[in-house]
Amino acid sequence: MSQNDERSYRRIIPKNEMEVLLIHDPNTDMSAATMSVHVGNSSDPDNIQGLAHFLEHVLFQGTTKYPRVDEYEEYLSLRSGWLLRSSENPATTNFVRPSN
Repeated sequence: MSQNDERSYRRIIPKNEMEVLLIHDPNTDMSAATMSVHVGNSSDPDNIQGLAHFLEHVLFQGTTKYPRVDEYEEYLSLRSGWLLRSSENPATTNFVRPSN
């Protein structure tokens, strides 16, 4: 880490054992989150091509807090935020940028 890096870093591992890296940057007015799993298009079974892409879209569909299809994305959009999803090799990534 550079001496000029003013950000602070904290690694946590919740009960689900997913590693989480929290980064605080005092010089920005923006919030963001990304989740990346090491499973992408190259992980699709031969008989179910497109599975990673399908699951990328299912991830944010119908949660307890946002039960309707696209409700979470709608929530972000109404607050000038957005959600970007990508399934490529070797990972599937979801990037969320809420407004502050």
